[in-house]
Amino acid sequence: MDRGRTAVLATCGALCLGTLALGPFRAAASLPAAAAHWRVLASTTGSLGAAVAPTTTSAWAFGWGARPTGGPIFPVGRHWNGHRWSRVQFPSAVKDSGMSCAGASSARNVWAFSGAGASGGNPPSTVSALRLRAGDWIAVKNFPGSYVTGCNVIGASNVWVFGGAVAGLGPPIGTWHFRGTTWRKINTGNLVLFNASVISARDIWAVGADTTHSPRNQPVLARWNGRSWREIRSIGAALPAPTSTTAVGLDYIKAISTHNVWVLATVARSSTRSFVVVHWNGRAWHRVRPASAGYYLPTAVRDGHGGWWSVPYLADEPVRYLLHRANGRWTRFPLPVPLLVFLGAISSTFSMTHVPHTRAMLVAGTHLQPQGTTGVILGFGRLPA
Repeated sequence: MDRGRTAVLATCGALCLGTLALGPFRAAASLPAAAAHWRVLASTTGSLGAAVAPTTTSAWAFGWGARPTGGPIFPVGRHWNGHRWSRVQFPSAVKDSGMSCAGASSARNVWAFSGAGASGGNPPSTVSALRLRAGDWIAVKNFPGSYVTGCNVIGASNVWVFGGAVAGLGPPIGTWHFRGTTWRKINTGNLVLFNASVISARDIWAVGADTTHSPRNQPVLARWNGRSWREIRSIGAALPAPTSTTAVGLDYIKAISTHNVWVLATVARSSTRSFVVVHWNGRAWHRVRPASAGYYLPTAVRDGHGGWWSVPYLADEPVRYLLHRANGRWTRFPLPVPLLVFLGAISSTFSMTHVPHTRAMLVAGTHLQPQGTTGVILGFGRLPA
């Protein structure tokens, strides 16, 4: 996702843990053994699933844990100051809740949101907007509800936060907009928005669902024109039709321009999940072949040098490599530890961000082990001191 515009989603933790197995993948070339590689920079208890790097020598990774297992939820965070990773101190407002997403438009405009986690069948009890001021996180807004599923930090006077339903565990917060002094809840009716991609302040695309005929929700897009959100139903022509046995959900979106939009959808039939990617060219929606150079763009993050990084699309399997696109070709880069990646509009146990003015990338991820989960921070390239 683009730094300064789109923030990463939260960890889903107990909602996503299960028995995982590695499957085959043939859509990208393998990496030569002598090439650059990902490495573990830091780790923590719990899980990590949100990351943001406002400056060359400042980065943050967030997530959540529960102590004891099934007990109260608590936030987890680590900060890179250009020399070392240290534990983040959270305000008391983040109570029985984990960190969900974060974003920045500049070094002076950095935000993070709680509203993540599930412990003992219970959702987070609080949702707060935190803003970084003089190195400290300050709670500036409390929201009703339990879950945040996405946020976009566009500018100091333009921030969006979204909350969609999470497995029926707790109520979402809905859609909220910050315009410099106050937060306002946007009435979207039966349209539920999960996360968004920003072209400009007056052109934002979001994945969502129309709940008019719930539980058979209709996957739809929404587009912000500077005044209101408008449903875009035309994407349905390129997707499988939802039925009593087939659920279709829109998970991620990458809006590069008004004529170049990529969307990832999950199709669930019985106990199986598969993925469909569709592309808007300004006139119509078309399905994207897995071998296409654009197939992984819905979840991709810019590398700062004309390329992209993305996760592979695997159903219920640990991720053991990431994909890098350069010169129209995706190449696999192995990971030092397998990561739990949940591809869904609701939440994620993984996020990636580019460190500005460098070739370095950071991942906040979740390593699933027999004894539980460990939050890990991975790095690619050299972090500047």
